[in-house]
Amino acid sequence: MSMQLYAKGKANFSIVTGVPPAKLPEGAVPFVRASETKKELTVNGRKVILTTDSAKEASFNTKLVWLDKSGAIQYTLSDNRVSKLTTNEMLAVAKSMIK
Repeated sequence: MSMQLYAKGKANFSIVTGVPPAKLPEGAVPFVRASETKKELTVNGRKVILTTDSAKEASFNTKLVWLDKSGAIQYTLSDNRVSKLTTNEMLAVAKSMIK
């Protein structure tokens, strides 16, 4: 796993790369907070999962997750709660990374 932190004024965001999680056991579902909203997007031909979290105690506002072409590396791009980066700005960062 690798993590890089970036700043744009007071708005911090991180990029984490690692191995995709293993398949869940049969009948298990990922935990999703009631305050989270998930949406599937396509960025440069790649499936990207956009998650937003409206809870005040959440660690992020916006999170984007996608796999590389081979499916061997998962990328997670997320901001922090005080970030003023818009979803479109976060998508622009993802778009610059997805080739």
